[in-house]
Amino acid sequence: MPSLLLRSSAHAAITTAATNQHCCLCPSQLLRCVVQRLEELKHAQEEELESRLDASVKRILAANRRMAEELRLHVTESESLRAEVELLAGERARLLRELAIKVDMEAGWAARAGQQAAGLKESSQRGAALEASLQQVWQREVLEMTDCADLCRVRSQTGRAAVSVAAAVGQPNPPS
Repeated sequence: MPSLLLRSSAHAAITTAATNQHCCLCPSQLLRCVVQRLEELKHAQEEELESRLDASVKRILAANRRMAEELRLHVTESESLRAEVELLAGERARLLRELAIKVDMEAGWAARAGQQAAGLKESSQRGAALEASLQQVWQREVLEMTDCADLCRVRSQTGRAAVSVAAAVGQPNPPS
């Protein structure tokens, strides 16, 4: 703006000087000169304004081109990122399915391990009960065998005593 004012004041000074030179001209010529000079100034200012507008329009167009290029880069980048997101979402879904399958398998293994532990405990208890029962049977058998051996020994001793009494009495051997 300051340069515009300086130029306008310079034009005004030139116009004034031209007017002073033409003072000696007749008023109609003077009026034509002034009108022509004003038209020239108006035309010069319009050209200057147009050149300024052209420069600002050029700057705006250059900025628009730069922003369009940046936008194109952002669109390309966002499309590649969107594709990557879709790929990662598919991989995430696959991994979640695999995780669910593995969790189910682990739950099955845990249940089977619990069943096996319960079966092992039951088998161990049955084994202990069978062992205790076998021990009792064994003890009875041993006791019966001991009783049988005692009985046999008693019979044997009784039989020998009977033989010795019979021999002492003079009788033949009693039947066993």
